[in-house]
Amino acid sequence: PKYRGASPIQTALINGEKETGVTIMVMNEKMDEWDIIDVKKIEIETSETTETLFQKFEDVSGDFAMETIQKLDKGELVPKAQDENTATYCKKITKEEGLLDFSKSAKELYYLYQGLTPWPGVYAFYKGKKLIIEQCFYEEDAECEWAIGTIVQKGSEIWIICGKWLLTLSQVKLEWKKSQSIREFLNGHRDFIGSILYNHS
Repeated sequence: PKYRGASPIQTALINGEKETGVTIMVMNEKMDEWDIIDVKKIEIETSETTETLFQKFEDVSGDFAMETIQKLDKGELVPKAQDENTATYCKKITKEEGLLDFSKSAKELYYLYQGLTPWPGVYAFYKGKKLIIEQCFYEEDAECEWAIGTIVQKGSEIWIICGKWLLTLSQVKLEWKKSQSIREFLNGHRDFIGSILYNHS
């Protein structure tokens, strides 16, 4: 598999992959280095998160395993060695990886959101408190004159200025508070527009 290790689903999303898959392998003592028996590809949709992608894996894995066993019994499949020259690895996800760096492009941050939602979540700091971004998207807009991390409003949309393009907010959660739509959040935090989100408290 392309991502050997502890977080293949999350890492595929973080890296902006368009597809992933389930791999059935012959087991040995090494991690994910076994001969491949069969592969089931899974498309990654634009709105995908780790939660929805895990569900796709659950939905297809059982039937795929049964189909593979039946093909093995019939001699229709032959295990194939992996190409060690193309193997890549992924690490265990930590909470700290969810801290957003707005100097990066909005697309990169959206991919990070996809891979780290719902756990550990992506966040920044607003008035010294952790603000978790629960739903967002990115917009490939022209460069803006505002400082990186600034919250701006254009029509009905609420954006965060990034190093490239804009991150659009839909749902947020201030630490120890309930989840709110961005509209609900603005009603209780009228100075949010024009404020700057930081990557430290």
